[in-house]
Amino acid sequence: MATKHARLDGLRYRLEKYEIDRLSEKYGFVPPSNPSSLLNHHRMTVGSDLKITENLSPKLWRIFRESIEALGFEEPVELFVKNRGEWNAFALPGTDVVPHKIVLFSGIVRHHSPDELRFVIGHELGHLAFRHHHGDELLSKFPPDASGQPTAPSFLVRRVEVWRRWSEASCDRAGYVAAGRNMAAVTNVILAMASGLGPDWVVASEKDLEGQLVEIENAKLGDLIIATHPAPVVRLAALRHYAKFDDWDALDEKERQFSDTETFRILSLHDTTSYGLPEHTITFVVSGCILATRARNSELTPLERDGLLDWIAPSTDDPESYVCAGLESTNAELETMLLESAARLREDPESDHSEGLVAMVRLIVADGTCTDEERGVARLASEALGLGAKTVDFLIHHELAAYHRFAGTRPR
Repeated sequence: MATKHARLDGLRYRLEKYEIDRLSEKYGFVPPSNPSSLLNHHRMTVGSDLKITENLSPKLWRIFRESIEALGFEEPVELFVKNRGEWNAFALPGTDVVPHKIVLFSGIVRHHSPDELRFVIGHELGHLAFRHHHGDELLSKFPPDASGQPTAPSFLVRRVEVWRRWSEASCDRAGYVAAGRNMAAVTNVILAMASGLGPDWVVASEKDLEGQLVEIENAKLGDLIIATHPAPVVRLAALRHYAKFDDWDALDEKERQFSDTETFRILSLHDTTSYGLPEHTITFVVSGCILATRARNSELTPLERDGLLDWIAPSTDDPESYVCAGLESTNAELETMLLESAARLREDPESDHSEGLVAMVRLIVADGTCTDEERGVARLASEALGLGAKTVDFLIHHELAAYHRFAGTRPR
C-alpha cells in the first residue's frame, strides 16, 4: 500500500522521516509491499476482539469516522475493542488482503471523552499513514544467529530506539489535529495513559509539568532511558511547541528549521548521545567550540574537552584525532573549517542542521556562562547554517536558564 495522505504527511516531524529514510538507505532496506508477517496478528484480533460497526456502537463509530475525516486518511481501516483494563491502543498495518486495524483497549474507551478518543485514534492513524512498522521490519532484516543472539548492528538498534520516540511525536501531531486541536483533551489522555489515573485524580498543571521537564533535562538521563515513547511531559512539551504554529504550511523554510530545532531539543532530553554523525557535523561542532574558547582568550578546559570527547566518541573510534586537529589549527583555519562544514550540512538534505548547533551551544555554555565573544562564534555558526542569530540566541538563553535553575544561581 502506498501512502496517499497529503494532509497527514504535512504533520509529520521532518527529522523523524529523514532518520528512517536514511537508515533504510544505509542498510539497503526496501519495505515489503505486503507485510505478511502480520497476518497472524490480524487473525488473532478478528478472533478475540470486538469489531466496531455503526450498528454495534453508533457513538464510537462516529468518533472513529470523524477522526479519519479530520486527517484525510484514505485507506481501508477497521476499529476493534479489546477487553483489557489498561489505557492503551495499537495499530496493525494492513496488507493487500486485509485492511489496517486500530485496536482500543476497553479501559481507554470507558474513561475518556470523545475528543480524547479522537486523539488516540488519530495517533494510531498516524502510525499507519507514516508506515512506522518499517522500523521493526528494518531490524528484522538481521535475524538472530544460531545461538539466538541478535545480529543487527548496535548502531542501528540504538538509532531505531531513538527514531521510535521521534515517531511518537509525529503521531501526537496527528492525534492533536484529529481531536480538533483540543490541547486540554490531549493533555488529559497523555497523562492518563502514562499514570493510569484519570482527570478525577490528575489535574494538568503547566507549572508542575514544566518542573518535571526541567528535572529530566538537568538529570541528563539520556541513555539511561530505553523507552519506545518519550516521557509524558516530553511528549506534551514537543506537542505544545508544534501547536504554537496554527498553519504549518504558511511557515517559510527558516521558520520550519527553527521549529525543528526546538522539537529536536525537546526530544533529545531522552537521548543526549549522538550516534553515527557524519564527519562534517563533528568538524562543525569541534571547530566552533574551539573558536569560542579562543574568542574568550582561553583554551579548552578539562570539562569542555571531556564533554567534546564524550559527544564525539559514539561516532568514531578515534575522537581524540578530531579534537587534536582542531587544537593544532589556527583561528583562520578553524573558521574555514566551520564555514565549509556548515555548507556541507546545508547541501545534504538528509543531515540534521539542528543537531550540531544544539551540541555546540550545550558545550559552549557547559560552565554556566556565555561571553559576548562566545555568542558571536555561535551566531556565526548558526548563520552559516542558514538559521540566523535569533535561533542560536534562543538556544543559548534556554540552556543557560536550565543550567541556573538546576544550580540555584543566576545567569552571568
